[in-house]
Amino acid sequence: MNGMRVFVWMVLAALVSGSELTAQQASGDHRAIVLHAARLLDIGSGRIVSPGEVLVEGERIVAAGSSVEHPAGAEVIDLGDATLMPGLIDAHVHLFLHPGAEDLQTVQESVPERTLIVRDNPVPGTPTGNVPAWDLSLNYIPVASPAYTPAVIAMKPQQKQFWRVLNASAITYLDLQVLFNGTPQLLGVVALDGVPIDENGDLAHSALWKTHILMPPAGRAEIIVKGPAEGVQASLVTRTVDTGPAGENDPTRPLATIVASREAPETHSRLPLISQPVASRSAADGTLVASTRPIVPAHANSSWLGDVAPVRERKLYFSEEPLDPKDPSSPTKFYITVEGEKPVQFDPRATAPNITVRQGDVEDWIIENRSTELHAFHIHQIHFILKEWNGIPLDEPYLRDTINVQYWDGHSPVYPSVRLRMDFRDPRIVGTFVYHCHLLEHEDGGMMGTIRVEASVKKQ
Repeated sequence: MNGMRVFVWMVLAALVSGSELTAQQASGDHRAIVLHAARLLDIGSGRIVSPGEVLVEGERIVAAGSSVEHPAGAEVIDLGDATLMPGLIDAHVHLFLHPGAEDLQTVQESVPERTLIVRDNPVPGTPTGNVPAWDLSLNYIPVASPAYTPAVIAMKPQQKQFWRVLNASAITYLDLQVLFNGTPQLLGVVALDGVPIDENGDLAHSALWKTHILMPPAGRAEIIVKGPAEGVQASLVTRTVDTGPAGENDPTRPLATIVASREAPETHSRLPLISQPVASRSAADGTLVASTRPIVPAHANSSWLGDVAPVRERKLYFSEEPLDPKDPSSPTKFYITVEGEKPVQFDPRATAPNITVRQGDVEDWIIENRSTELHAFHIHQIHFILKEWNGIPLDEPYLRDTINVQYWDGHSPVYPSVRLRMDFRDPRIVGTFVYHCHLLEHEDGGMMGTIRVEASVKKQ
């Protein structure tokens, strides 16, 4: 409970200081502000000091510590029992489609819904053979090697449910599958990475029916699932994912046993029933889906992204090397580099962005993988369409913000790649944010860059 209070107060402290700074910058006032709180995270030492103070002058943090100088005329803001975390933290939320987005709902029926969150933690020691590098848990229930005792999902017989699934793992890839007596079942994917499958206005294909769903770290999928009949042996599993010679071992393993029982408890919530759908259509298995949204997506963009020609093309690539070239077992340096630039690890102190774009533009980015392990490209603020996989055109008109890039085999003359149609048209994204590999070890090791979106020039 104390930890939750500290976390909430950290957020409140950020909001208070952020509002102060915003007003200050808008007025051009560079007066000093001293933030005082019960604690401060000392980034240099990694320790909590008490009390904590931060001195802000203009747009910059000038000093931070247990006690800082109070310049004449400085405004002191006492945040009370808060924890200060000085510095720029580019944090964002990986949202699902629901709740709170009923205008985007694509499932007509009011069905029980549940949220499934998969997390991972390192396996102790040095795993060998088919032992996973990281163990998994499902909604905090550990499913650890070697026993793999699964969690339990109780459903009423043949009940239809709406599942929101999040891969909150630091480094583990998932390839989810539901099995009835060992046979894969169809799963209706309604949304990926928080965006409906039919965002392009194709109401006839509002659910993508798959027997398995590959999810990189940070990936989100919202799916329609029909439960088993009583007596059927059913399970939710993740299949083996080949992450490459330098990657982690992600073997096949169970996550949950699905038990069908008339006495199964109701889920905590149900998907609310939408009213006055503008169109309805049936999926392959008879599932009726509908949308309250107009055919043209209700956002600032005037055209579907897939129909807009890019104004330019960029190439970026993943690469890595050992810290000590003479010792392959030394720590790894990770890079994501704009073609033509020298590979460097991400430096949070750098002020110049790696890429600058103009708000209103659409671009094509080719992302190559020049390493021998799988990477997951992710960008903040926007979504994109996958146009090509290893140079092969694809017809996958779904918006994503995270995509796998296949590993290099170490000798082929052509690197694996994806071509992404990047959408910078939303005026709300003006500013600087990041792109990176979403494997935590990789992004923390330097596989990250910054992009600045500049405001469009209004025509006179």
